[in-house]
Amino acid sequence: MIITSYGRPGGGGLHISFNKDGKWSDPQNMGKEINVTGRELCPIVSPDGKYFFYTFTQTKKSVKVEERLCYVDIMEQFTKSYSNPQMGKRDIYWIDAEIINTYRNN
Repeated sequence: MIITSYGRPGGGGLHISFNKDGKWSDPQNMGKEINVTGRELCPIVSPDGKYFFYTFTQTKKSVKVEERLCYVDIMEQFTKSYSNPQMGKRDIYWIDAEIINTYRNN
């Protein structure tokens, strides 16, 4: 089972646990290869078992605006910025599902 977790001693992000003989193993942090921000979400393995998909939220640092903007300008700027890649809204990442076996053996 792959779960999303925040505030765990081993860090946030995706953790994995295996059921063996009816008992779940302690959840393991899936490491820096997957957990980039600690806000990884929506873990899923493809139906054929080949790919592991997930998403994460990553916000860009705000930029100080020197000019005064009206509400319409602010909303337009926000919408444009929020739709950019790596903002977590539309980005889906994938990796070979074989990575799951590396945690099974730990």
